[in-house]
Amino acid sequence: MCGITGYIDKRGPVDPARVGPMMANMVHRGPDDEGQHIHDRFALGFRRLSIIDLSTGSQPIPNEDESCWLVCNGEIYNYKDLRAELEAKGHRFRTNTDVEVIVHLYEEYGTELLSRLRGMFGFVILDKEKELLFGARDHFGIKPLYYLDNRDYFAFASEAKCLVPLVDSQEVDTEAFLTYLTFQYVPAPMTIFKGMRKLPKAHYFVVNGEGDLRVEKYWSLQFDEEEKSFEEYTAEVRAVLEESVRLHKQSDVPVGTFLSGGVDSSTVTALLSKLQPVKSFSVGYDREKYGRYSELDQAQDLAKHLGIDWHYHVITPDEYWDTLNKAIWHLDEPLADASAISLYFVAQIAAEHVKVVLTGEGADELFGGYRVYHQAISLGLFNYMPPGLREWLGRMALRLPEGMKGRNYLLRGSKALEERFVGNANIFSEEQKAAAVALDGWQGRHPTALDFARPYYNEVADQHDITKMQYVDINLWLPDEILTKADRMSMAHSLELRVPFLDLGVADVARRIPPRYRVTSRGQTKHVLREAVKDLMPEETVNRTKLGFPVPIRVWLKDEFYDRVKGLFMAPLTERFFDRSYLITLLDDHRNGVRDNSRLIWVIVTFLIWYRQYRP
Repeated sequence: MCGITGYIDKRGPVDPARVGPMMANMVHRGPDDEGQHIHDRFALGFRRLSIIDLSTGSQPIPNEDESCWLVCNGEIYNYKDLRAELEAKGHRFRTNTDVEVIVHLYEEYGTELLSRLRGMFGFVILDKEKELLFGARDHFGIKPLYYLDNRDYFAFASEAKCLVPLVDSQEVDTEAFLTYLTFQYVPAPMTIFKGMRKLPKAHYFVVNGEGDLRVEKYWSLQFDEEEKSFEEYTAEVRAVLEESVRLHKQSDVPVGTFLSGGVDSSTVTALLSKLQPVKSFSVGYDREKYGRYSELDQAQDLAKHLGIDWHYHVITPDEYWDTLNKAIWHLDEPLADASAISLYFVAQIAAEHVKVVLTGEGADELFGGYRVYHQAISLGLFNYMPPGLREWLGRMALRLPEGMKGRNYLLRGSKALEERFVGNANIFSEEQKAAAVALDGWQGRHPTALDFARPYYNEVADQHDITKMQYVDINLWLPDEILTKADRMSMAHSLELRVPFLDLGVADVARRIPPRYRVTSRGQTKHVLREAVKDLMPEETVNRTKLGFPVPIRVWLKDEFYDRVKGLFMAPLTERFFDRSYLITLLDDHRNGVRDNSRLIWVIVTFLIWYRQYRP
C-alpha cells in the first residue's frame, strides 16, 4: 500500500523540485520509502508502505529496457501466477514485489492488461516511447486516483491534497457541493475542488505529452442469474470466500482484522483464524450510556468463541469531537458518515500491532445485506397497480398526520423504485436545499439524485428490483462512500486495508445468485452468505441484524455537541454557503425532539469543518 503522484508539464521540462511537496502531503500513505522518476515533461513520485518484498520492492519500477516506468498503490493477489506466465514469455523481473507484474503485462497486452489483474490498485505507467501516461483504478474502486487537467499541467495523485496547489481557482465546485448535500459524499467523477476529478472505478485514462486526455470504462459487474440449488450456492460462496481470504492474507508483515460483531467482519476474521493466529480490533461507545450504538459485547463474544487476540477502545464524545479536524483532513473531501471517525480510531489501535487488516466491506452490496433491499418485496404489491392509482395513494398519504402508522409505507409504495431509491444515502431533498443553501442562482445548476442513479438503473432495466438496488449501491455508495472512508481512515495511520469480499472471484459467484437467495420474503438479508458461514460462528452472530457501525451522533447533538455545533453554525464562514437561521432551527428542532435532524446537521457540520481547513 502506497501513495502515488506525478504530472506532465505542458510548458516544457518538469521542475523536479515540484514533486517532493506533492509526495510530502501523503507521507502517511507511505512512511517507509520514497522514489521519483523524471523524464523530460513527465514526473512520477512515490511513497511506500512496505508490505511485500520489504528489501527490493521500491518504486518507480521499470521494465527491462527502462522504456516504461510504474507507480502503483495497491496489491495484486494473483501476482504469482502472472509472474510465472510472464517469465515463461521471457520477461525478467527486478524485484519480488507483486505490482511489478503490471509493467510487464503492459508490454504484452497494453491497456488490455486490466482484464488479467485480481486485486486493488490505482496505478500509472509512463511509456517513454509513446510519450504517454496510462493510469487505471481497480474494478470496485478500492483504491483512489485523482487527476486534474489545466492549462499548465496534467497531474495525478492518490489523494486530492497533493493536487490542490496546482488547481487554477482553488474554489469549491458548486455542483459538487450541492450533490454532496444530497448524498453525504461527492460521487465520481466529481470532486469538491473546482477543476479536479476522480477517476471512476473500473476506468482508465491515457494522456499524451501534449495533455490530450482519454478516459474509458473497462469493466462492469454483470448480474446474470443462474438457477442452481440453494445448497450449491452456499457451497460455492464458502469455497470462494476461503480462497479469497487465503489470497488476501499474502504479506511479509503482520496481518489482522477489524471486528464489528456483524456477520461480514466475523466471516473474514473466522476464515483467517483457520489459517493463522489473528489479532482483531474493535471500537465502540459507552455500553451503559449508548448500548444500542455499541457492538463491543458482540465482538468480544465472537473473539472468545474463535480464541483470537482481541483489542478494543471505547470512544468518548470529547475524543470523537477533538479528532474531527484531523480525520476530515485525511478524508480529502467532505464525507458525512459519522462512522468514518470510528474507522479512524479502530485503524489507530490496529496500527499499533499490525500493518495490514482484512475487513468486511462489500458483502452488503454483493450479497444483498441492507434492510432497505427488502422493500423490493414488501412493496411488490404496488407494482401491479395502475400508475394513476399509485399516484392517488401517494397524495392521500401526504394528507395523513406525520408518524401515523402506514403513512410512510403508502408514500414509498406510491413511487417507482427509481424515484424512491437512489442509494443508501439521500439526505437533503431539493426543497430542503432551497431552504438551507444561501448561494446565489444555484437552482438548476446541479444534477438531482435520480440523475446520478438513472444510468445505472438503465443498465439493469431487465433485472429484479433487488438487483437494481444493489447495482446502484455498487456504483455509487460503495466506491465513493464505503471504500473512500475505509481507505482514507486506514491510510491516515499507515495501515493497509484489504477487502476479501470485493474480489473478482467472489463477485463472479455473487452476481449469479438468484435474488430470492439473497433477500428472503421474511426479510432475511444476505441469506445465502449467512448459510455458507453459519458453522464458523454462534447462531446469534449469523442472524444478527445489520447495525452499520452505529455512532450516537443523534444523542450527542442534543447534549455534548449542541453548543459546539451551534458555535460552528454561528461562525462567519457559514454564511458563505448556508442560511444560518435555517441551520439553527434544524439544530433546535432536533434537540427539542420535534424531529430527528441528525443526518442533515452532520452533513453541514462535516462540510464546514472541511471548508475551514481547505478553503482558498
